Amino acid sequence: MWRWKLFSICTVSNAVYHRGVRHEGILHALALFYFENACGVLKGFSPLWRAVSSYDRISHRAIKYMGSPSVLGGREVLDAVAERLLKVGASLGDSLIADLAADMEKTIEHVDGQIGFLVENATGDMSRREAVIAAQGWRFSYSEEARKWATDKGCKGPSLADYARWIEANYPWPVKTDPVPGWRRRLQSLRAEKDRHTALRKYTEFMRQTEEFREQVEHAESAVDAQIQLEIDYRRGK
Repeated sequence: MWRWKLFSICTVSNAVYHRGVRHEGILHALALFYFENACGVLKGFSPLWRAVSSYDRISHRAIKYMGSPSVLGGREVLDAVAERLLKVGASLGDSLIADLAADMEKTIEHVDGQIGFLVENATGDMSRREAVIAAQGWRFSYSEEARKWATDKGCKGPSLADYARWIEANYPWPVKTDPVPGWRRRLQSLRAEKDRHTALRKYTEFMRQTEEFREQVEHAESAVDAQIQLEIDYRRGK
């Protein structure tokens, strides 16, 4: 059962947090990375035919890189444009792996602090592993789905609280122990990576694979914090 310093369960929604608003630090490097890849595709692009319509209006910015529209159909022009854009991109510097690693570290440390907050605000002793399990079960264990699962598995608790206790102890939780040490090993692997494509894959996989758990911990922390604030307000009003 949940052993945080609560007098009732309070639901606090904070769904926006893990939907991308935290990742501004990687946007510049990521945009540059995709820009360079697009230039690489353009450089190797060989259509069967090319044409320029007299109705097309080429921007001054495009003319700066491509030259006169009358020569846009030449293969050599497209190659030269792509090469020039690649040089412009390269001149802006490459910080993709470092930026990805910094954002991943920030994410890990944030969750590490959230788990610590849950442990600190528990009633009685609570290990980090127990906090991890409790965060995953915060909403699930009191649902009809959970109660049906427990009944099918032979649990005969007379009350909803009994079901919740049994589920916490027996449900095959996706995250069974404190994930932070393993996450930090993944961070070191990302930092040591030399290939930007592989680094981006490692970062993306980490974010995707941990998203649900991070949201669960975020929800649990928010609910505990909200209840603490309610208790503070209650005591002030007495």
